[in-house]
Amino acid sequence: MKLFYLKDCPHCIRARNWMNELYQENPQYKDIPIEWIEENENWDYANTFDYYYVPTLYDGDKKLHEGV
Repeated sequence: MKLFYLKDCPHCIRARNWMNELYQENPQYKDIPIEWIEENENWDYANTFDYYYVPTLYDGDKKLHEGV
């Protein structure tokens, strides 16, 4: 899985906090590998995916969630 985010985005920060809460409540979710990709630091790679808002979560090439 890939999660595109911006480090200063309040929605992305909130998403990371929710993920950490999920991991604390249900540790088995930590076994799901998620590659966190900062959009500004990986612009060329991020541009190969079809999304506009962050955070955006992909499973392979399938978009699972975009935006708030």
